[in-house]
Amino acid sequence: MWTDPQPKERHAARHRVGPIVALLLGAATGLGLMVDSLGRSSATYDEVMYLEVAARWWRTGEQERITRAGSPLTFWKLQQVPMLWVLDRLGYGAWIDDPASHEAALLPIARLSALWVWLAALALTAAWSRRLYGPRAMVLAAWWFALSPNLLAHGCLITMELPIVASMTGMGLCFWSFLRTGDRRAFLASAILGGLAFSCKFTAVVVLPIFGLLWCLSRWAAGDRRPDRIVATVALGMTGFLAVMALANVAITGGALLPISQQTGAHPTFDGKFGPAVQRWLRSLIEAPFPQDWVGFLRQTILQRSGAPSYLFGELRETGWSYYYLVALAVKVPLTFWLVLAARAAVAGGIPSAGRAWVLPAAAAAFVTLASVASTRNFGLRYLLPIAPMAIVWISGLAEGKRWARRLAWGGLAAQAIAVASIHPYELSYFNVLAGGPIGGRRILSDSNLDWGQGLKLLAGLQRRRPEFRNLTLFYFGDTEPARYGVAGRCYAVRATPGATARLPRQLAPETPYLAVSASLQQGPWGPAGFFRALDGLDPVCFTEDTTIAIYRTAEIPGLRSGEDALARAQRPENVLGKPGTSSAGGSTGQSSSGKSCPIDREVFHRRERRERREKDRGFREFAPIPTARRDRGGDHRTGVRGWDGTTVLPPRASARSHPRIARTRAVGGPPAPSEPRSDERGHGGDHRDVSGFLSVSLCGLCGLRGESLGARACRTFLGAEKPGLPVRQPLRLRPSPRTRTPGGATIRAGRPGAPCGGEPLNPGRWSGPRRRQSGCPAIRRGSSPAPSARPPMGERGRSGSARSSGSARCRRHRLVTSRKSPPGHSCSTLGRRRHPPRSSSPSRSRWGSHPRTGRPRRRPRRRWPAR
Repeated sequence: MWTDPQPKERHAARHRVGPIVALLLGAATGLGLMVDSLGRSSATYDEVMYLEVAARWWRTGEQERITRAGSPLTFWKLQQVPMLWVLDRLGYGAWIDDPASHEAALLPIARLSALWVWLAALALTAAWSRRLYGPRAMVLAAWWFALSPNLLAHGCLITMELPIVASMTGMGLCFWSFLRTGDRRAFLASAILGGLAFSCKFTAVVVLPIFGLLWCLSRWAAGDRRPDRIVATVALGMTGFLAVMALANVAITGGALLPISQQTGAHPTFDGKFGPAVQRWLRSLIEAPFPQDWVGFLRQTILQRSGAPSYLFGELRETGWSYYYLVALAVKVPLTFWLVLAARAAVAGGIPSAGRAWVLPAAAAAFVTLASVASTRNFGLRYLLPIAPMAIVWISGLAEGKRWARRLAWGGLAAQAIAVASIHPYELSYFNVLAGGPIGGRRILSDSNLDWGQGLKLLAGLQRRRPEFRNLTLFYFGDTEPARYGVAGRCYAVRATPGATARLPRQLAPETPYLAVSASLQQGPWGPAGFFRALDGLDPVCFTEDTTIAIYRTAEIPGLRSGEDALARAQRPENVLGKPGTSSAGGSTGQSSSGKSCPIDREVFHRRERRERREKDRGFREFAPIPTARRDRGGDHRTGVRGWDGTTVLPPRASARSHPRIARTRAVGGPPAPSEPRSDERGHGGDHRDVSGFLSVSLCGLCGLRGESLGARACRTFLGAEKPGLPVRQPLRLRPSPRTRTPGGATIRAGRPGAPCGGEPLNPGRWSGPRRRQSGCPAIRRGSSPAPSARPPMGERGRSGSARSSGSARCRRHRLVTSRKSPPGHSCSTLGRRRHPPRSSSPSRSRWGSHPRTGRPRRRPRRRWPAR
């Protein structure tokens, strides 16, 4: 018993102030988390349109576009009007005039101006909990709300999720008060807030049958056992509720009107199907102006009936699943929340309350049931966010229960705080432990559950930290341009609209060393069917920090010929050894790894003309020039491979840092790289390169000089020629090169590809037939396969028209020996057995060419080749 009134008043003051301070700390914690994360991500899919619509409305008052898209008129005004007003007063009106160009700077400000909506939703949740249970429950509810990962994820976005959460929380609070006390003012306030909720998101119409059901159950619980009277009273009351809700919506939108149809006159939908009188009435009906939100609601109803692509457990559907939201709740909500919810259900009758506490779980269960049955567009858990405050208020009653209940409630809150800390600041991609986190969640859900297009800024940051990722091909799901956030590379943006994939390539064939793919395209509903099937089972090189974009190495994609092309293009000499320039003598120069400039001999670059044929697998493919590097005469012979004229031949784009032998060579870069491939409107690259093809030309002579010691090893090391997936499909066409001196003093010319020495160039297995053999060059024999039968083109002949090298002795006696057994001055590396090719039908164009002196066609030698 209190004897002194002052200590009693001080105790009551502390009892009132303490919960309020705890409530403010919870709100500040949630606001701090959202402020920290609002600038970390790029625009989500819906934010791009809402930002542009708000800016246009602020300047011109036009807002028809968003209604035709099926969205309401108020939520984006509540969020962005403070930002637009401040920008105009501070002199940043140019950002409002062109929001697309200033999207990266404008979006964080718009998100910041929308945080007050999240704060209002938290305040309404805490107020409901206090009125139902008490002050300690209010504090617990505020902290549960502030540390909910899904509410934090959508609280810092300028989308319709948090406005509908706040308005429906106030709507439910007022209706619960009406059921408990019968106060008509609470009923009217709930209907007015219903009009606001409808103008924030059309999902608000779902509460009408739910509130009607709760009203019937409340009257039955109050002792009224006349079902017919209960139904009549509730039906009349909910009709008035709907009328007040509609009037409130018209007043909130300012009486904005819009006709249902966008055209006047002829309407193919019903013209010719009814009589003239009915047609005139229908035409006047759809051309008459209606409240604009009602027109948007009609549009959204049509979209819901048509369905949309949905993704669940790797399966795609157009009409969704009845259990989709149950799965989403199971994997997107922290497991500790379900544990606390089960404890609250176990002590349902042991918690003192102000009455009608059963309304909260009943309303939440009815909302989930209607959403599962009626919705055919399963886009994400965000459609169930309006029931989150109801669930939080209900479990907050544990704070007023027994000691074990209070400890369980606060322990569950601490565990949820750990879950938020593990994913912050990327709460939008949160998945609980049951799903395996965001990586495991990619196989369960997609779209706004994981990848809503928010990963561009993180990808740009990854490219700044790791410059090698700047040369990539990005397939991005979103409604914005990746270049707005500084993303480099070739980018394809896919939108959730019909025909959005028309500009994509016909097949996945990237021409860059790396490939980046959004999760909603690769494993979600918005990518072309089977387009990314080659990536199944392939481990990414890395993810962006929020795991929404996976990056793959193109060369590791199985069954993708462009992996070879990307590797060849990634190993261009000018990108590794230096940037090509122009010397004072008019020739090309390059910078070595040591920074010194040296002249480049262009004549040792074998070029090939591109020639395409319509027959399958018989077309020529373009090859990159073969770069060479000159080395010092006095250097160590182990540092490089000596060519015919003392040069060192490097594999294409050989990195000096990754190969120590070549790093010690005084190497220079190649000539300027070929221009980038032309692309048509579908994105097809016109430049395809076969690594193993020019490998057979560049390293055949090297294998002859030094066997297989370095040339073939460098071939396999840098180009992967040993892999069976890199075939040499077609012969090459070489430009004749001038006379070159061999180490033995013989003069040779460039003959057919695969000629390893100054002797007669051997058949590299280009002709068809079971008795034809491949070349003896190790690089060709191990890394390639015979191509289909094709006549060697005329471009392969020398100046005299001979199909073999002229001016040198024929090496018939060394067909089966290696370079170590060859005589001095000879570099034949043929290990295979050559068969005679078929005679040509035209004597002037014999397979053996023409005589270097007389010009007459050569005949097939009579001498047979020796057996092995």
